[in-house]
Amino acid sequence: MPPAPQPDIDTLFQSGLALHQQGQLDAAEAIYRQVLGRDGNHVSAWQLRGVIRYQQKLPAEALPLLERAVALDPANAASLNNLGNVLIDLHRFEDAVDALRRATALRPEAADMRANLGRALRFYKKLDEAAEAYRHAIALDPKRAAYHASLGNVLSASKDDAGALTAFAAALDLAPNQPNLLHNVALSLVKLKRFEEAIAHSKRAVALQPKEPEYRVTLGAALQYVGRLDEAIEEMRLARNLGAVGSRYQNSLLFHMNNAFEHDPAEARNDAIAFIQRLAGHVRPYTEWFNDTDTERPLRIGLVSGDFTSHPVGRFLLGPLAELDQSLYEIYAYSQLRAPQDPLQQQFRQMIKNWRDIQGMSDDVVARDIRADKIDILVDLAGHTAHNRLSMFTYKPAPVAFTWLGYFASTGVAAIDYVLCNRWLLPESELSHFVEEPWYLPDTHWCFSRPAQDVEVAPLPAGDTGTITFGSFNNFHKLSPATIALWARVIRDVPNSRLHLRYNVEQPVVDRLTAALLAAGAPADRIEVVGKNLPYAEHLATYGGLDIALDPFPYNGGTTTAEALYMGVPVLTLRGDRFSAHMAESTVRAAGLDDWVALTADEYVAKAAAFALDRAGLAALRAGLRDRVLASKLFDAKLFARDLEDAFRGMWRTYCDKVSAPKPERLAQP
Repeated sequence: MPPAPQPDIDTLFQSGLALHQQGQLDAAEAIYRQVLGRDGNHVSAWQLRGVIRYQQKLPAEALPLLERAVALDPANAASLNNLGNVLIDLHRFEDAVDALRRATALRPEAADMRANLGRALRFYKKLDEAAEAYRHAIALDPKRAAYHASLGNVLSASKDDAGALTAFAAALDLAPNQPNLLHNVALSLVKLKRFEEAIAHSKRAVALQPKEPEYRVTLGAALQYVGRLDEAIEEMRLARNLGAVGSRYQNSLLFHMNNAFEHDPAEARNDAIAFIQRLAGHVRPYTEWFNDTDTERPLRIGLVSGDFTSHPVGRFLLGPLAELDQSLYEIYAYSQLRAPQDPLQQQFRQMIKNWRDIQGMSDDVVARDIRADKIDILVDLAGHTAHNRLSMFTYKPAPVAFTWLGYFASTGVAAIDYVLCNRWLLPESELSHFVEEPWYLPDTHWCFSRPAQDVEVAPLPAGDTGTITFGSFNNFHKLSPATIALWARVIRDVPNSRLHLRYNVEQPVVDRLTAALLAAGAPADRIEVVGKNLPYAEHLATYGGLDIALDPFPYNGGTTTAEALYMGVPVLTLRGDRFSAHMAESTVRAAGLDDWVALTADEYVAKAAAFALDRAGLAALRAGLRDRVLASKLFDAKLFARDLEDAFRGMWRTYCDKVSAPKPERLAQP
């Protein structure tokens, strides 16, 4: 019987294509191989063999197949499009852009190819061009939610949060029940400080996908910004229990646990220890260093931070750093955030000759580089805040390490020896809150830079109005229920007084805070809550409308306390039970204003009333307060730098004494 006639090559190819479309990849590829066995220049067979390898997540095997297809027919847009996608997976982004540009030139009406070009350009860091490619894809096919979402991702990466929100919202209109789109909208709303809307979108995302931890992280972030700390902490804990990956949620959880009355700081310390163990429990820290143990030689100090920028940490650090004795201390910066356009980072880079960009580098490589730099003392300036590298500190790359400035609680990192503080910030009764040992400075633990804006101290406003104006410009999320209740009591109990609060928030947050003050008994006609952002000079000038500043608790003001004192406004604070609840006490005591620290809520109200009655005393204090604080270590960087140098030298001597101490002799065995 004669053999059955073979199908013609087109019929054979179509049978392979049918199998391919049914998802039978191995069978389809076998057919494509047969086609190529009969016609080695069959472009579509080469191309679709490459597509199968790509679908099987084998881009390295797909690449030569698609390259052969393109070589055989350089004008085949489909082959170029698929080649571009494979090159993206192989991280050959420049080549991917080239292939996809050629594809879109051949098929300018193909929306999917424009979108793929946008993806390649995004990975190639050509964000403006990527956005344009996605806009072109949307113009060609406006009903594809994925194109709008991709444009939103690019605009978000470009810091165009308003544009990103518009794009994500358009995607959500097309796919209203997609939790990832709800989440992206919520993230953009958080960045735009539209927190109430962010909460609503996050809750919808959580309802649709309750086991997705990232949605709860974002919900927790939005809740904390409007002062709903208990709910924020609960969402962060749920995120942790659901297996959230990364440190963003845990950093937020630890931060807020330390600043909520309901949570014991010792419990937060234990949580920090457990988190670090989960994050870096596999790390084997260095136990030997080869640094010269001469106690008086020049020291190499390494500063690790993502905040060498126009950030409070950067502003606190710049002045003292400039005043360090360069003959005795060589500074190295390990920067976790590249911000070349930031004016403060430019100043830091000019000042610190040994500059290392570590963003994106692995912990072990950074630790190895720090050892190679022979750093003697390594300083964490972030704690559990954004851009921290606490996991790198677990390697113990330098003989001595301490944490300072950026965080107000324990890091939980056993490899960090000290927390730099003063006697007010960390009294002996609270040492259990930290795994780090305290290293006490004699006065303030931070130094503020005098504002560049020349804003004069205004006369006491009560002198003109006869009304005492209490106020605060702290972030409203610091205004705990206990703070609101106490401030309402002050306004009720101090005759002819009013309360003025201002921070840059949306109107619903203003409305909620106003309602909370009214519910606490504050007279409606004597409170003013303003959600407004002002240029810095205007912000400082607004202190001219306050007679007395009130400090929130348990999370005290930092920068705002110093600003108020600089502008002649004394700050009344309540002594707390943790580091963050002692910050204002530390600052006002360093300014010589010990009487402005109350030990109880009753004393707080009594002091507010007494100070309010003494108009002459307030006016006299206001007139001389700026000169007083400028002459103190709060603002005098030269004086503060000497204390900082003493701390460096003291820590180094302590280490050297330990390593040079004779080891106990072993007893001879009988």
